[in-house]
Amino acid sequence: PDKNPDKDKVGLFHQLSDAIEVLTLEKSKNEYDSLWDGRKAKIKKDEKLDEKTRRLKKELERKEALNEKELEDEERKQIVINKLREEGKRMLEKDQEDFLQKFESLCISKAKENPILKIKWSKDKKVSYTKENIENIFNKYGNIANVVVKKCSGLVEFENLDAAKIALNVEAGYPENPLTLKPLFK
Repeated sequence: PDKNPDKDKVGLFHQLSDAIEVLTLEKSKNEYDSLWDGRKAKIKKDEKLDEKTRRLKKELERKEALNEKELEDEERKQIVINKLREEGKRMLEKDQEDFLQKFESLCISKAKENPILKIKWSKDKKVSYTKENIENIFNKYGNIANVVVKKCSGLVEFENLDAAKIALNVEAGYPENPLTLKPLFK
């Protein structure tokens, strides 16, 4: 190829190089010889068959090749189908996750917690609680939406949950008649 730049000669040079390599290595030469011997044996066997058997054999080989090609096509189709199924499954899962996130962000799936405290006190003590007293005591934690008093108990509804939580953790009422607080939220 260095002296003759013709493309056909370059290909011929590479073929000759490959042939020399196969024939000079003992293992490669043995493999080549066994392959060649197998081909010769097949040709001799085919020559021995009569015309009718030869036609049947060719037809069978043609059908086998056609069937093998159809099987390969079916396998390829099945691979594509499986890939599409997996992709569809991933897309469906992603859509479901997106839907759930949107659904939760709208607070439809979450139950709304009412910021209500149930309060109790002793009726035997001198100091008692009124609606106004309770409003004054709990107003320092946040805006109060509603107060209901009945005998020795009541309900205090805050406008937001954080204020109710702070009041629950901090407030004890009057020292002479302490309050027992119970949240009506989680």
